[in-house]
Amino acid sequence: MHQILLTVILVSQLQGKPSLNTTVVARKLSVGTPFELLIDVNYPNTAKPLGPMADSTGSFLVIGQKVSTKSHKGFNTNTCRLKLAGFKTGETTLPRFKFLINDKNRVDTLYSDTLKVTISSVMPAKMSDINDIKPEEKFPNYWLWLIPTAIFLLALLGYLGYRIYLKIKKIQELAQAPLPPWIEAMNFLNSLPFKEWLDKGQVQRYYYALSEIIKRYIGRRFEFNALEQTTTEIIYDLKANKIPCREEFSGFLNKADRVKYAKLIPTYQEIEEALHQAKELVQKTTPEEKPEIIDDARKGRN
Repeated sequence: MHQILLTVILVSQLQGKPSLNTTVVARKLSVGTPFELLIDVNYPNTAKPLGPMADSTGSFLVIGQKVSTKSHKGFNTNTCRLKLAGFKTGETTLPRFKFLINDKNRVDTLYSDTLKVTISSVMPAKMSDINDIKPEEKFPNYWLWLIPTAIFLLALLGYLGYRIYLKIKKIQELAQAPLPPWIEAMNFLNSLPFKEWLDKGQVQRYYYALSEIIKRYIGRRFEFNALEQTTTEIIYDLKANKIPCREEFSGFLNKADRVKYAKLIPTYQEIEEALHQAKELVQKTTPEEKPEIIDDARKGRN
C-alpha cells in the first residue's frame, strides 16, 4: 500500500497570524473506501478556534472526526483528523472546510485547500457472465425446428444482456448519487464528538455544529438554501411553505443562536437534550419509503 502525501500551506506565514495546513493521507482509493484528511490549525494561545465546518461535502461523507491540541510558546496547534469516504469515481475535488479563529475583537476565517483524490470504481473493467455460443452442429432433416430455436436463443441472449446493462447502470447511478438528506444528517449527528467537546468546555462549538447540521438538512430536505440564510429568514420560509415541525425547528434554531451569540449558558441536561431533539426532528420529517427502494440504495453503496 502506498501513501500519497499532499501538503498545502493556505494562509500567510506572518508572525502572529493564524495558519492552516491540509494533508491528505490516501491509499489506493475506491468507492466507499475510508481515508484521512489531516488539518493542522495554528493560532495564538489567546484565541479560540471553531471548526471544522463545511457548506457542502458533495459526494463525500464524513464518517469520523478527532481533534487534538498541542501547546507551544505563544501559540497552539489543533490537529483535526477527518475520516472521509467518497462515492464518485474519477478525480474528485475534496470539500472545503472552514475554521473561525476568534481572538478578542478579531475573527479570522481559514479554509482548507481544494485538494483532489482519485477514486476508482469497484466494478471490474470487463464484466461477462454469459458463455459464448458453441458452433452449431449439423442435424439432417431438422432445419424446420433448428431455425426457430436459434431465433429464440438469440432473443433470450439479447434480453439477458439488456437486463445486465440495466443492473450495471443502476449500480453506477446509486454509487454516484449523494446520500438522502435524512441519512446524511443522522450520520453527522452520530459522529459529533459530544463528550470530548463538553469536557473541554466547547459548548458554543457544539451548538454551532448542531445548528449547521440542521440547517443543511432543512435546505436539502425542503429544497431551499438554508445554509446561506439567517435564522429569521429560515423561520419565515418554514412558515411560508408550511414545513412539517416548523415550530420545533424554529425553537431549536433560536435556542442555538442564544447560546452562540447571546452567551446563554445551558445546563448539562439541556445540552444533552439538544442532540436528542436534533435527531428527533430529522426522524419526524423523514419521508416514508418502500423497503425495497431503501435496500437497493444501500446495496448500491456497499
